[in-house]
Amino acid sequence: MALELISIDTDTHPLDGLFYTPPTPPKNAALFMHGNCMNFYTGPARMVPPPLVQLGYACLAYNRRGHDMIASLNSRGVKGGAFQMTKEAIADNRHAADYLKARGFEAPIVIGHSNGGMLAVRHVADHPGTPALVLLSAHLGGTSIVPHASKVGLLGGDRIEDVNAKARQMVAEAIWTTRVSFPMCWRSAPRSGVRCSTSAATRNPPTSTRRRNSPLAPVGPAKCVS
Repeated sequence: MALELISIDTDTHPLDGLFYTPPTPPKNAALFMHGNCMNFYTGPARMVPPPLVQLGYACLAYNRRGHDMIASLNSRGVKGGAFQMTKEAIADNRHAADYLKARGFEAPIVIGHSNGGMLAVRHVADHPGTPALVLLSAHLGGTSIVPHASKVGLLGGDRIEDVNAKARQMVAEAIWTTRVSFPMCWRSAPRSGVRCSTSAATRNPPTSTRRRNSPLAPVGPAKCVS
């Protein structure tokens, strides 16, 4: 198995990734889309490619611009999952597909994990020639994901309407520095031009910040931006 560290151009920052190839001419290639706030070298994006190579397939695992919770670019620019936009993620997947196309794989298999699975469905809908789609713990996506997840105690929980109202008020008043609490979330789904991003502390909050009998206690700040 050969590994090649690659870089994929976008309209802003390049995407890093690993291109796996078998010792014999590959049957096809797989495009692996990582989960929310993850990257190409951890979790499923690291575990899945080697078995595929053993089966005779090449595989491209790559970072979207929304990789990890917080990422530093050029030692100054700040990106990552806390600042991701869905339109960027869709574009990144197209850039990665174009990279594979340039290497001779016109219609790769598409594999998506978690949020990457939701994005994979969109990608395949835009590329009907895709021979196969594999979803690993993918969520449903769409405009109903926030209220649906909140009903089971995630994201805004039973305070989602208050959080939405506060976020929209802040955007309308161009308030970019004030933070609001997002009750039970370390990531969010953008809707209507507003995205709410939580700090890394909310992913694994200290026990002291949680209510003993409630999963909906505020555990960290969320910054709402346009």
